Amino acid sequence: GEDTDLFGTEAPRAGVAALVRDGRTTELTQQPSGSGFRYAGRTGGAAGDSITVTGKGDDLTLTLGRAAAVQCRATR
Repeated sequence: GEDTDLFGTEAPRAGVAALVRDGRTTELTQQPSGSGFRYAGRTGGAAGDSITVTGKGDDLTLTLGRAAAVQCRATR
């Protein structure tokens, strides 16, 4: 099955996060958010599925295309 390994903000540019999924890295750009954080992008460029990551603190929600959203919590 698919495995989402990492979401991190230590990308080479400010306002960019990286999502590593099944060995492929997708860059997500920071979006305006009233509270917490929001990053968005597309798999495989403009024609790919949308990816949105929103959250606050250690909790985040990952939405891939039209699939049901996945609730996640940071582990340390």
